[in-house]
Amino acid sequence: GYQYAEDFSHKPLYGDGDAGVYYLDRTMTVYEIQMSGSEPRLAECKGLDKGSDKRYYVVPGGSLLCSNVSEGVLYEWDRESASQKQILRWQDSDMLSGRIQAIAPVGPDRLIVASWGLADGVFLLTKTPVEEIPRRESVVMACLYPTDWLWEEVTEFNLTSSKYRVIVERYGAVGYMAGDDPEAEIRLDATLVSDNPPDILVLDNLDILKYSNQQGMEDLSSYLEEGSPGRGDFLENILDGGTVDGRLVCIP
Repeated sequence: GYQYAEDFSHKPLYGDGDAGVYYLDRTMTVYEIQMSGSEPRLAECKGLDKGSDKRYYVVPGGSLLCSNVSEGVLYEWDRESASQKQILRWQDSDMLSGRIQAIAPVGPDRLIVASWGLADGVFLLTKTPVEEIPRRESVVMACLYPTDWLWEEVTEFNLTSSKYRVIVERYGAVGYMAGDDPEAEIRLDATLVSDNPPDILVLDNLDILKYSNQQGMEDLSSYLEEGSPGRGDFLENILDGGTVDGRLVCIP
């Protein structure tokens, strides 16, 4: 397993008892504590992502797992090659990257993961060929900057739906705050006019009039007449805010 502790300087130490001990300083740089004779020395873990949105887990044998919370991706760092490779995207496993508490490999392509929140408990994740995964219809949701709330709602839906699976596509660069990435809308606009546009567009931080005037957005009125929630579940002035030229293009 792995251990996590804080020294008296409040700088985290990670170790597994066999592979060694790793030290994370205030610049979010990870070092391995190595012995040089009788003296310990710090050796920087080259090729390993660093930052306040990273979580590290020691793997017996000398490598580290790095969970990039912003990207929602889990990487494995290899000491010998000083590089990291992607293992999985938490979204593909219907888990929230910010809710992972512990990770432990238990064999080739198998991980035990402890999580809290919607997926609360200890889970065994096994790498599975795509053709062996139960089929669900994919619904692609485009968003500039997905919020924690959005990730939670999508994850909860995916955990409970046997027919559909929502895939969130982020267009704002990782590490940027809303409005800080000038290329985000350019990337999104290119996708919207492509041969494979998303099914749903999250309009947070976007100009509703710009996209509705392009006639690329469906009138959603019929969905409120036929399904749940219905029109009566909303205050009329709320729906008016998402109506352009008599067409309901956005539901809050």
